[in-house]
Amino acid sequence: MKTRIYLAFVVWVMFSGMGEAQQQLRTTDFTTFKKWSSQIVINGYKQGETEDEGSNFIANYFSGTSKLIQISVSDISSFKFMAAPGQASQKYQLGGNNAVYFATADNSLLAVEYKNVELCVSVAITGKVERVFLENILTKANPTQLYNLSSGNSDLKWPSSIPASFRLTTVVSIEKTEPDGDYKEMYELKAKFSNELIDNLKRLMEKFDTSSLSESLHDGKAQLICLDGETIDQLIEQFKPGQQVKFMVYIK
Repeated sequence: MKTRIYLAFVVWVMFSGMGEAQQQLRTTDFTTFKKWSSQIVINGYKQGETEDEGSNFIANYFSGTSKLIQISVSDISSFKFMAAPGQASQKYQLGGNNAVYFATADNSLLAVEYKNVELCVSVAITGKVERVFLENILTKANPTQLYNLSSGNSDLKWPSSIPASFRLTTVVSIEKTEPDGDYKEMYELKAKFSNELIDNLKRLMEKFDTSSLSESLHDGKAQLICLDGETIDQLIEQFKPGQQVKFMVYIK
């Protein structure tokens, strides 16, 4: 059963434009959300159910029978609707992130755009409260912990000819292609762009003492080349979390 604060919130965001189709979450999942929300401590409140609405996740915290706090996580694209012009809301910066605060006599809401994890996180409460109360909840909750991209596909079968050093942990597919030139085997790898992938590449480049992703990455008879960028900085500029980055492995 939906509570009155959730209904009020839905009415508000519908008028601000969120009646349009919302984007599915790309940088976290419901399991991670439940684990994250369970460690949030709010004095006087006890956590109730968590809800998977498809395009957003919701955690409920109750105090008695009339007081409720809801924390919602959605794709970062939803923030622009919450901060739409014309709303009786206050827009400002919170810890370097875009934020919007909205309050009526019945409900209060704070939404924050976390660009580093591609998420919009909001906290709503029954009654009118100062924005600092809601800010404290989000600050202590640390929404950056929500970031969770799959560490590749655990069911992947790596060809024995690809050395362990080239087995990037966020790879989701391996496709063998026709050999070309002097190479006996060639494989195209697709990996999810994430902080984990960047860490993989940094360690690899340090191991082989190079700053290039298009040369010098040789391990025995194998060579790894990134098809989508020559440097890590280029990948960071071009890709968002969850997008696929292509690599080739050449085996002589």
